[in-house]
Amino acid sequence: ARPRTSSLVLCPGSTPRFEVFRNHGACVGVTNGSYVFSPGLGPIEHAIATENAKVVKLKHYVTVALLTPMTSSTSSAVSLARIKHELTGAYAGQLAANGSNLAQASPAINLVLANEGTSQELAYGQVTSLLKQMKAAPTNIRAVIGMGVSVAPTIAGAQALGNAGIPMIGSVITADQLHSSSNMKGLSRVVPDVAEEITTLKQYFQAHGGMGSAFMVEDDDTSDFY
Repeated sequence: ARPRTSSLVLCPGSTPRFEVFRNHGACVGVTNGSYVFSPGLGPIEHAIATENAKVVKLKHYVTVALLTPMTSSTSSAVSLARIKHELTGAYAGQLAANGSNLAQASPAINLVLANEGTSQELAYGQVTSLLKQMKAAPTNIRAVIGMGVSVAPTIAGAQALGNAGIPMIGSVITADQLHSSSNMKGLSRVVPDVAEEITTLKQYFQAHGGMGSAFMVEDDDTSDFY
């Protein structure tokens, strides 16, 4: 049996091989889709769980983990709508990779959902520890996608996963500090960083007569690198 990460308080419905536990009042952790983190995510999580159930019957499959906030509150950095879009996109990618005939997939993709909580409740230490343990059989995690939001715990989590030899693909992180050319071993990103965004904006305004009247809003949260 896989060792427990620590003496975590598991949430009701947490299943074997996966752990969903309480953190600052929210349920976070890793699931195959059988544990629904937010009521609005029920249909898409059930669809992912159904596809995963077909995949794990095969002898040849690997696991990809979607690591992102999957609970939302009025003070969190992500909305439930955004979370639903991320899960739907990951599910669409899973179906595209697996194709209509799972037996011919090489290999089939098992998609697990790793919820780090809202930006105020990030549980990166425990969740990334769970993902590292799942690198071994039978889960066989081979990549982590998503990577949440551009905050300090994301950097810590990326470093931990990279040091464990787990490749990562960031789909929404934009902070300059989260770049594969820095100390983020194993991290690739599919979106431009903040420096590229600002450079593009500058070029646009220069080509269109300037900004006109404008003001800048500054955030004094030093843990948020965006």
